[in-house]
Amino acid sequence: MKTVLDWLMTPYPTEGNGLALWAWLFLAAILLTQGIWLFRDARKRGAWYWFWGLWGCIQAPTPLLVYWLTVRGGARLIRTWFRRFKRNRT
Repeated sequence: MKTVLDWLMTPYPTEGNGLALWAWLFLAAILLTQGIWLFRDARKRGAWYWFWGLWGCIQAPTPLLVYWLTVRGGARLIRTWFRRFKRNRT
C-alpha cells in the first residue's frame, strides 16, 4: 500500500492520472495566488475585479499579461521603450 508521501514523490503516477499530486497542488496554488492578486489589484484600480479574479483562477499566465497591457499601462510603457530605442538608433 502506498503512503501519502510515496504518492507525492511519484514523478509519473502509474494509475494513469497524468500528473502527480504534487504537480496538481502546485498548479492550484499558482492559479489561486494569481486570481487573488488580480482580484485585489483590479478592485483597487476599479477595473472589473470579478472578471479579472475569475479569469486568473482559470488560466495562467495569459490573464496577467493581458491585465498588465490593459489595466496597468503596459502598452504605454512598451511604446515609450520603442520610441527611446528608435531615437537612439538614429
